[in-house]
Amino acid sequence: MAITTKNQRVGGLATQTIDPAVVQWVVAAAENKAALSKKQRQDRQRVRVKYDLPPWLKQSIEALANDDQFDTSASQAAAFLLAYGVHRLRCGDQELRNALMAAKEPARTLQFSWNLVIPEEWTTSCSDGDS
Repeated sequence: MAITTKNQRVGGLATQTIDPAVVQWVVAAAENKAALSKKQRQDRQRVRVKYDLPPWLKQSIEALANDDQFDTSASQAAAFLLAYGVHRLRCGDQELRNALMAAKEPARTLQFSWNLVIPEEWTTSCSDGDS
């Protein structure tokens, strides 16, 4: 029995015994971008992230996505809303900047200086007078 080091492959062909041209061909075949479906190409472009959201916000995004007017995925609805908020902030939206500044509370951790606390009034539906 051969002695193996950690992370060394035990079964199959050793790469030293395979012709380098064959290895190159196999790698190129595995990376054949022309053969990828549209979804596979899109999946390679996207980045998955995890954010901690309050349950009411997750439910609101899911309800928005399932609304007959939009009929999309919750992921796409959340991505759109995040992109819109970032865009408005970059464009100098003073109301959004003021809301962010008003939401700042000192953090009790060394990792961050501030926590952004979602205002209580945002957890409920808008009345006709709210914008």
